[in-house]
Amino acid sequence: MSNYSKIVRSNILAEFGRKDIYQARAAEWINISPAAFGFRLNGKTDFRLGELVTLAEQLQVPFSTLVHGLDEVVAEHHESVAS
Repeated sequence: MSNYSKIVRSNILAEFGRKDIYQARAAEWINISPAAFGFRLNGKTDFRLGELVTLAEQLQVPFSTLVHGLDEVVAEHHESVAS
């Protein structure tokens, strides 16, 4: 699982916990099976941008909440590529 997948997963699960949302319900929101949603949370499949936008809308949080922390991962990646 990539670092960015871990960050997005953690942010999504944190929101699920705060709002008492189950994975099966979230899977319905983005029109995928609960198994497919599990693959996304486990890093076997990446979330699509539209899926994250829909999740943010349904959770009633800014999109940036779900991707919080990714700027640091991108900066680290750029540093490692530059050196």
